[in-house]
Order: sequence, then structure tokens, then C-alpha cells
Amino acid sequence: MRPIIFIEERISLTYKSALFELFSSEIQGIIPVSSSFSWYTEKIFPIFTNITPFISSFIESKNIKKYGLILDYQCISGIHDIVKLTNASFLYIIGEVDEKYEYFLKKINAKIFSRIVMHNTFTSKKYIICEYTAVQKLYEDIISQKISINSDDKIYIIHDNGKEYQNPFNIFNIKIEYIHPTPDMFSWILSNYKSIYYTNKLFESYIKKDVNCITDKDFVKLLQNDLELNNSIINKFSKTRIVNIVCFKPTYLFADLVDRFKKIGCIHSDFPLPDADAYIWMRPQELWHYEYLLQGIYDKEIKQSYIQGFKDLNDKCDFFEIQKKSIAIHHGTCFEPIYQFCPIKLARALYSIYKVVGVCEFEECYGPSSQIANKNNFVFFPIGYDHRIFVDSHINIETRHPESILKIGIVGRAYGTTNKKLLLKSILGEPYGHRKGGDLILDIAMRLKVLKIPFELHIVGANWEDLITELEKYNITVKYYTRDKNITYKEFPTVYAAFDVLFIAARCEGGPVSALEAMSLGIPVISSNVGICRFLEKNIDINNAISCFDYDRKWGVFDKEAALNLLINIYKESFTFENRINIRNSIKDYTTEAWVDYIFNTALELI
Repeated sequence: MRPIIFIEERISLTYKSALFELFSSEIQGIIPVSSSFSWYTEKIFPIFTNITPFISSFIESKNIKKYGLILDYQCISGIHDIVKLTNASFLYIIGEVDEKYEYFLKKINAKIFSRIVMHNTFTSKKYIICEYTAVQKLYEDIISQKISINSDDKIYIIHDNGKEYQNPFNIFNIKIEYIHPTPDMFSWILSNYKSIYYTNKLFESYIKKDVNCITDKDFVKLLQNDLELNNSIINKFSKTRIVNIVCFKPTYLFADLVDRFKKIGCIHSDFPLPDADAYIWMRPQELWHYEYLLQGIYDKEIKQSYIQGFKDLNDKCDFFEIQKKSIAIHHGTCFEPIYQFCPIKLARALYSIYKVVGVCEFEECYGPSSQIANKNNFVFFPIGYDHRIFVDSHINIETRHPESILKIGIVGRAYGTTNKKLLLKSILGEPYGHRKGGDLILDIAMRLKVLKIPFELHIVGANWEDLITELEKYNITVKYYTRDKNITYKEFPTVYAAFDVLFIAARCEGGPVSALEAMSLGIPVISSNVGICRFLEKNIDINNAISCFDYDRKWGVFDKEAALNLLINIYKESFTFENRINIRNSIKDYTTEAWVDYIFNTALELI
């Protein structure tokens, strides 16, 4: 069985919980930490961090007989089900326990620690970390010389109101820096806890020297001993139970997804690790790339950087053993004339592995190779939207009135080249913007302009500069938000919220995730019949939630009239807050977290 610590996600965003240190890399690197119960199986040994009515009923409904508890001392008084405390295989209390509970907890053999501390605690730096509410008190203590401070010291002020204030410590020639409370910032604080702290009781327990503390390394060892001795659950799980997320030099979207898998307990590597118990392949084509190179076959599709990385490997795996323990994520295959990777080689490589999880349906995933692909090891599970970023508070509450300016959103990253020699030479070459339908976007914009329909284009993503130039040449109003230049991904919902409709003009898609992101904010979608969009149109019975127009893969042409008419229908109709809520509710279960959990849970079946 695999131990998992279940903890509320909000604790990672605050330093006020005694359990915050459970998010240290030392602990997460050995025992995965999750906020989702959706992928619980009998192969999981759950370690709960609270006993709420939900968790009590969860334990009972799943008939869970063996579980551990790591509790914040502040939550003890609110626990309604004391039986769950006494039935736990082990119980740790973090924080200073009230005297009225101390006797009871010791009686049931609870291990009580005032705190967990990061293992790298030594620092020679000197600085003061102060909550904003305690700045005045700190100032007074410096004036009265209760605190000694030098001009080469620095004061960090924690605040979360988004404002910066005049430096009150200028007269001492002391520099200050405002820091916003984030998980990274608190990780840094915890790593340097011996530095000076000054705040309204917040770090009081951190300063005390005579309290019962335990380092995160020792905490993990203690937890391992309890798991092995009390329950015979697992033998040296930290060394022998490895889920390996394989992705060569992940960038952009893949880098984000790999990080998500790492956070729930996977170990990432560019090539498969020899001692892993299960493998998740982020890029499915790397399966046959790796197999070919093991056999000394060099294919023109395999990048030189991948070949060099393979040559530098010290340990190489038995490919046939890997196949039995592999789950591949299938992102879809393009039809000609767009070329992504060889669909035949991919279908063959995926035929004998344990499971293929497609982000779109079988026919759409395998495309031109669907006739020879294995249907028996395939399962469809949409990649989903990030529910932590696309929250319902971003939903536009204003009613859109008929025939008001139509705000059309376009989201994604354009691909391609304008180099005609490269287009003729390389099978991987494609015209700039061709895959994402830049030509259709321009065509539709011109048609709307001729029809005198007032509209704005809001383009979010990257590599759209050529299209922007064309649009501006024809005096078409366009706002361009370039990812990681003038907008970050976390700011996407604010831009989406201004859309009346999301328009997808792609010739090839696995998701697109943008469709679910838009719908999570109640924004209707008009799309070519690619990727997940056809599935959503068939399965969501809400008027105007998502509508598809035809893209003919044989001839490579769109039904432009249908696309135009669908946009005109949105233009002519009103759209209310209630309409948006209905759309959001229809896709609320399609989250990235659920997708990651499902794939990780599938990998755990192999352990």
C-alpha cells in the first residue's frame, strides 16, 4: 500500500497552520501530499490531517480500517468524532497542546511535537521578518534599543494588501522589502527560521528553544517506522515504490503538467529510470524514440538533443519490461497535411503498454492510425482546466445585450514558419499559423467587418504577431496579450472574463484546454470540430454552450459560413449571469487536478 498525506490545499497558502511544514520538499519527496480524495483506492494508506464530518463519513463509506492522523493542535477542540482519534494506527499532534487535551492525547499514545522544522536550519544571515500589523511595535523597540539593528541589516515586511508604504526605518538607513505571503516565500522563511522574527505572536513558537521539535527528515523516519511497525503496510516504500513521469526537457504546457505530477509524488526524468515501478509518458512518441535508440536505429523524427541525451545515459532499461508498466498520455494526432509525428509508429509503440489515457476520444486521438490502434488499453479522460485559477469569482455578472459589441476571444500559441525552403524540405514544416487557423480568423474578421457587425478581437497566447499586423492593416480592433510578456497564466481568467465568446479555428487539437477554461467562466465556445470540442458538443445539453462547425480534413478547408453564422447568433442574443453559471456547472468536474489524479491512480494500479 502507498501512504498519502491528505491535507487541505489552503494550508499551502498560509504560514499560520502548524501543518504548513508538511509541504516541505523533504516530506513531499518521500510521501506524496494531496488535497483530493477522488482517486483513493484500497491500495492507498491515507494519513488525514483533520477529522471533519466529511472525513468521518469518508472513512466509514470507504470502510477504511487503517489510517494515520497528523493534526494541527488548533483543530483538536473542533473534532466531533473522538472515536476516529482512538481508532487511528498512529496520531501525531503538531503544535502546543492545551492542558485539558494533553492527558487524553498522551493516554491514547499520541506523539506531540511543538513543530516540524526544515532540516537546513543554519544561516549566518541577519534580518528581521515582520508582519505588517507589527511594524509600529518593531519601530518602537528599535527606537528604545530593545532590538539592536545595523545599517547592513534588512527588514522584510509580510503583507497581502497589495500596497507598499513609505519606509518608516529610513532614519536608521535600514532597507525594507515587502513580501507577499506565498508558498515559496514561506518555504524560504522555514528554511531560515533561526533568523530574527518579530511579529504579533505569529512566530512565537519558532523562537522558543526549549520546546519539543522534530526535523522534517526525522519526522519522515518516524512516520516510516510507524507505517512499518504498526501496520506492516510497506517495506522501504521510499526506495522501492516509484512512479516515474518521463518527459525529455519539458517546456511550456508540459513543464506545468510535469510539475503537477511531481507534486503528488512522481519522480521526473528525461529518460525512464531503471528501478521505477510504473512509468507515465508525457510525450507518447518518446516511447518509440527510446525503443529505436535502444536498437541503434536513428530516425529522422528523433531530435539530435534527444539522441545525445540517450548517449549520455549511464543506465538503459529493458524496453519490453517498461511496456508492461507504462501509461502514455495521448494528446492527439494530426491528419495530413499537418505533420506532428508518425502515427503508425506511435500506434505500434502504444499497442502493448498497460494503458493509454487520451485527452480526446479514440478516433480523434489516433486519427489516421485509428484502424490499427489498440482500443482495449485506451481510456478517454479530458485534460481539464485549472480550478484553482479559473474560479467562479471571475465570472462576468453583467448581462450581455443583443447586438452590442461582440468581444471574440482567441487563445493559444501559433506554430509554423514563413521560410518556404524549410516548408519544402522538412516534413515537420507547416505555414505560420496554419495549425491554429490564423487564416480563418482573418477571413471571419473581414466578413464581420463587411457585414458592419461591431466586434473586437482579444488574442491571448504567443506567436500571433504576423496575424496582428494583418488585422491592424485592415483597421480591425484587436487586443493582444502575450503570455509571459504582458500577461501571466494566472492572469488569464481576468482577460477571459471580458469575452462574449471563445472562437477556436484550429485544424488540429488534443484539447484544447482553452475550451474548458472559457466554459468554466460561463463563456460560450464556437469551434472547429477538433479535439474535445466534438465530445463536449455531443454531451452538454445547454443551448449555445459549445457549437462546432466542420473542418474537412481531406481537403483542409473550414465551413466558413457555418462559423460566421454561429458568431452572428451569439451577437444577436442576450446572455445573462444565469446562462454563464449553467455553462460552468456543466463542466465543473473536468479539472486538471482530476486528470492528474486519475493518471497517477492508474499508475498506482501497477504497484
